[in-house]
Amino acid sequence: MLPNMTHLTPKLFGVRCSQSIIGMEMAFYYLSILATPVLFGVLADLGGTGIFPLFLLGTYLLMTAFAILLKVGDTRSRQNR
Repeated sequence: MLPNMTHLTPKLFGVRCSQSIIGMEMAFYYLSILATPVLFGVLADLGGTGIFPLFLLGTYLLMTAFAILLKVGDTRSRQNR
């Protein structure tokens, strides 16, 4: 996700504001890398480590949903041109 989104940022948002948006993307990447183990640790305390496959499935579904939303938004923006 990281290199692909960074590569596509100028195409999705334009060259003019891509530098600022790449900075925000990097901040959210690092925040998610920091928060994911903490979130799983809290969930594992509540439900045990056996929930790890469900945790992975949830993160996969979340990433898939956002990828679909990006694709729908890109399709709509191309139609409005």
